Amino acid sequence: MASRPSLGALVAWGERRLTRSVGGRVGLVAGCLAAALCVGAGAWIAREGPAVPLSGWVVRAVRWLGWSSLAPLGLAAAWDPGAAERRDGLDWMARSRGIDGRRLALAHALAVVRVAVRRLGAGVLVCAGGLALVARADAAAILALVPGLVVFAVVCGVTLGLAASACGRAAGRYGPWLLAAVVLLPWMLSDLWAVPRASLPGLLGACLDALVRVTGAA
Repeated sequence: MASRPSLGALVAWGERRLTRSVGGRVGLVAGCLAAALCVGAGAWIAREGPAVPLSGWVVRAVRWLGWSSLAPLGLAAAWDPGAAERRDGLDWMARSRGIDGRRLALAHALAVVRVAVRRLGAGVLVCAGGLALVARADAAAILALVPGLVVFAVVCGVTLGLAASACGRAAGRYGPWLLAAVVLLPWMLSDLWAVPRASLPGLLGACLDALVRVTGAA
């Protein structure tokens, strides 16, 4: 009798599929370019001298990293995960071995979370480390932000994993469109509602601001 695959094995399969997808590769390239541009721009700003602190720049850099690296990844994750499981035979294997469909959905969400946290977390460390090197006068203030920014990367990863997985399961091949609507429409209307936090980007932005305040270095 074939052994039942563990949750970890299912998550690893989801990670491989996601990182090899077009969106996963585009997100990786975009994230690397954004990190390089942020450090390069920080080096140029640092030439102006200590009158231009870079502790706030690293926070803006993380916002750009989040959009550039996680947006393509999220759209790829929301593209009909059930169809990918059927195409690769995972759905049949799961049924034949008594694996609940909810376990597959959980594995997919965890795979998105792990890839997103790794990528944004690595971008945070690269940006913070690079900016600390080029602006040594602000190095202590920049590095003091790192714990809060890493926590923010985890929050973003969890949010993206849950949202992308839910949209993909609910809308199938229209999952990316549903995810874009869930993220962008409330964000665009939040100014009209006079409730800036009535959207996922608004809530994540508020979370980032709170974490930066907690560090006492903003």
